[in-house]
Amino acid sequence: MKWTLGQLRKLPESYDFSAVMDFTKESENIDDILEIPDVKVEGSITHKNLDSFYLNLTIDVTLVLACAKTLEPVDYPMHLEIEEWHGIDVDRSEEEDYYLLENNVLNLDEIVWSAILINKPIRVIHERAEEILAKQGITFDGSYSDDNLSKK
Repeated sequence: MKWTLGQLRKLPESYDFSAVMDFTKESENIDDILEIPDVKVEGSITHKNLDSFYLNLTIDVTLVLACAKTLEPVDYPMHLEIEEWHGIDVDRSEEEDYYLLENNVLNLDEIVWSAILINKPIRVIHERAEEILAKQGITFDGSYSDDNLSKK
């Protein structure tokens, strides 16, 4: 979902929207994301002048990530709330939550995908990781049992 600067300027002072987004293609090259079902996004765009737009987003998704110890799938629900300014006011570009519009376009796909990646944990551990590893003959400290080694 994208809005050009011209489209943003024509929106009412406060514009509400909702969308379901698919990031399957974007996640293909990210090893620990096994699956990313539809991402639900609700938000609003508010503008006080013709050059700056306040974006308020709520993002809900449950990522399926690989366990760092077992590689088993782990559901990881995410609920993100994003509040930031976007626009073409170069004087505000140094502000922490102000982002210049690239090519005069507000690209919601990029904003949502970036928020997911930034907030995705570096690693997750399956709640039964110890049990899964024990069944494979691996103790929780990472060593292998003698029985498992003799089978090889």
